[in-house]
Parts: sequence; structure tokens; C-alpha cells
Amino acid sequence: MAYNFPDNPNNGDSVTYLGVTYVYNSSIPAWTVDTDSIAGVSGSGYGNKFIVVIPQDSITTGTPASDTYITFDRGFSRSVTHRVLSAEFGDGYDQTVGDGVNTKTDSFSANFKNRSAAEINLLADFFDLRSSKEFEIRVPNSDGIESIYARCKNYTITYDYDLYHSLTAQLQRIYTPRT
Repeated sequence: MAYNFPDNPNNGDSVTYLGVTYVYNSSIPAWTVDTDSIAGVSGSGYGNKFIVVIPQDSITTGTPASDTYITFDRGFSRSVTHRVLSAEFGDGYDQTVGDGVNTKTDSFSANFKNRSAAEINLLADFFDLRSSKEFEIRVPNSDGIESIYARCKNYTITYDYDLYHSLTAQLQRIYTPRT
């Protein structure tokens, strides 16, 4: 069953539907998921499981006006590669060891389809400004929700309609110390 959000909302207006609270963010302008409203919720609802976090004022002063959580489309994928050094000695004998401190390489493919032009432009601006700096994404793992720091390797924007666009991004996990 579809839900009709209110017309002409003000910044900070909220709506709760099926146990998830949505808050209107006028800087994008779009309804975003209030992650506090879905803490502890399990099941197939996306909630805070598959999101990119855009911190307040991370693009320019006042943009976005508050922390913004943008949900990936279903089909978000993760590709894992392990870096291993190997020495082969013949007769099928070899020795292997992990290459470096962080031997696991995670790559992600994220889609944001048929979103408002403002939301896609906000994502593109954020990815452009953070091209050499990491940002937070949240993905599920066996222990719950995992915050991963990533960089956008590349993205493609498709201009579906005047006011609606799509963005596909390739993200790479970054291992850096947190202060």
C-alpha cells in the first residue's frame, strides 16, 4: 500500500508510516529516514541498514542543513577480494600469507534510481568534494549494522526526466585511523 506524503512540508516536518519516521529536509528537498525511529527494527525494511551519511554543512555552510541519510536502492552489492602473497615451490606445494595489515578489499556498487534532481545533485556534489576523503556508509553484517568508510571511485548520472535523475556509484572501502 502506497503512502501519500503531505504536500508543501516545512523543514523538520515528520511522518511515521509502518513504524518508520520520515523527516523532511528542505535543503535537498526530500523526505529522509529518521534512523532513531528504526533502531532495533529487524526484517526486510531498509531503515538505517543501507545508507550513505552526508554530514551537516559538508558541502557548503548550510548544505545540507542537517545530517542527511540517503538510502541505497535495493540491489546494493558488495564485492570482496583478499590480497594474498604466494610462493609456489613445485609439486603443488605453496606458501601463502596475507598481504598487509588490511588484507580484505571491499568494493560496493550503489544505485539511486528515479530520485529528485536535488537529491542526485546533492550526492554528486558530496562525492566530488569527498573524492580524496572518506565518508561513512552503513551496511548490515552478521553482528548488525556496520559503519564502513569509503571513497567514491566513479559515478554516472542518468537524466531520466527533467526533475528526476538516477546515479550509479562505485565505492571502495578505505581503512584509516579514526581520531
